Amino acid sequence: MGQANHLEAAPSTKHEGGIVNGVEDFFHAAAYGAIQTPIDGITQLVDHLTPAHLPHLELISAPTHDSLWTSAGKLTGAVVDFAVLQKVLGSAAPKFFGAESTAPMWLRSGATGAAFQMMMPVSENGNYFLNKTRDVGIGFGIFGAMGAVTSWAAPKLGSSLLGRVEAGAEGGLAGGTTDAVMTDLLYWQKPAFADLQKVGKYTAFGAMLGATSYLEDDLKSRWENAKKSFEQAHPANQPDASKPADGAKPADATKAVEKTTTETAPDEAVQQSIARSQAVFNDSDVLPAQKQLYDVKFRKVTSPDGERVPTLENPGGEAVQQGHWVATRLDGNGQPVIERGQVNQWPMSSEAKIAKTYNVDAESLAGKTEFVAPTRIDAPPVHVVQLNEPITINTKWGTMDGKPGDWLANYDYNATTSTPGHDYAIISGTSFKQTYKVSK
Repeated sequence: MGQANHLEAAPSTKHEGGIVNGVEDFFHAAAYGAIQTPIDGITQLVDHLTPAHLPHLELISAPTHDSLWTSAGKLTGAVVDFAVLQKVLGSAAPKFFGAESTAPMWLRSGATGAAFQMMMPVSENGNYFLNKTRDVGIGFGIFGAMGAVTSWAAPKLGSSLLGRVEAGAEGGLAGGTTDAVMTDLLYWQKPAFADLQKVGKYTAFGAMLGATSYLEDDLKSRWENAKKSFEQAHPANQPDASKPADGAKPADATKAVEKTTTETAPDEAVQQSIARSQAVFNDSDVLPAQKQLYDVKFRKVTSPDGERVPTLENPGGEAVQQGHWVATRLDGNGQPVIERGQVNQWPMSSEAKIAKTYNVDAESLAGKTEFVAPTRIDAPPVHVVQLNEPITINTKWGTMDGKPGDWLANYDYNATTSTPGHDYAIISGTSFKQTYKVSK
């Protein structure tokens, strides 16, 4: 990137060695790229911004030679740095980088890329601040392009490991091309073979980010499943569903528990969650909310093996059978809505339910595998309660967390008798504003 591209190996001698030496070189270069490179960049920045000069802190020595192993190691170190920075920024500024963000993916990725480049060392040839400004701008362009293309490609390629790697690679290809073009323009360079190397390295960088995202979600899913299995195997650790939640009326809680014993009773954790949600509804002001008009894209799963689709409720992925549908919410520009860092999508199995909720004829769906339909604003209202304290609910499709300002929705609430039903979900405050209009 710029004149001091941290993805490229420093000029050095070629080195030949066996696999053992190569693996050692890889881990050495990865540690150098992930730890020493940002230390050097931050030290360089502080030295130019303040009169004091920081002592040179060398935790890991620079690789002494160049090889495919060291190039791969430095690339891996950069991926680690970028992934960690994404998490840190998401925690520090969640309304822009994290779960609450409504900013488009290209803007969030570009801002992360600019912050990433701020930590990297730049060339001391010429004016340092000019070089730093150019490289930060290039970083914004690279990762903005990566975010835009990846978010566009991800819904089409699916949530499998291969799909995420391919989507990330396409984003990396766009990022590398952006790097080559912007660097040549801003540094007044002629196009050269090094530009093709940048494109290749950023394509690999994007592919590795896609694989990292998949592995992270897979580990989360496995952890949640293991935790649920443990909780179900040790029911003594679970709260007694027959006891009312804090502040709930005992009679209401008893009624809630009775309503969970249906013929298709969910597992114990879901049953207890339903009882707690019913108690919340019985003890709160319930409001009807009407859906606003927006478009949803539907894609039919055609693979005989089905596929796993990550959702906001279950980032690790939900199984979708062949013949079922994957719905993706679209924004005003016809692009997939990104929330909590991922595409807002969900599975739908019933074409009759699609026709009931969206403005499309059920009979016309038979011959289609992909279409876009607007919501039906004449559909029955959803009844909701705004949360004033954190809550976690268990559903058949995963665990959902809510915080103050979010909404607990009940999709089968009986408005005639004011009786809560059994179908619940958490809707974030941001998503709720975009999706529903409350009738008070």
